[in-house]
Amino acid sequence: MTQHVDAIYEDGVLKPLKPLNLSEHERVRVSVVSQVQGPSQFVDAQRRYFEELDVELAGIPDASPADGFSAADHDRILYERPT
Repeated sequence: MTQHVDAIYEDGVLKPLKPLNLSEHERVRVSVVSQVQGPSQFVDAQRRYFEELDVELAGIPDASPADGFSAADHDRILYERPT
């Protein structure tokens, strides 16, 4: 499971700004990216948003509903010239 969380570095310890869904003594891998004031802060926020969106989209089933209507039907109905 991947979690993205902001933290503060104080007294040699990273302190998360929100609770983490982790078990006691669970080993994790940490990547540290400094937050710089200015436009890059906006870019970082957008990057985190899209990473979270990717995770959410990955959870959507990859099968279409069994309604008998295919992408080919969609294109035929929209783009074929009437007779």
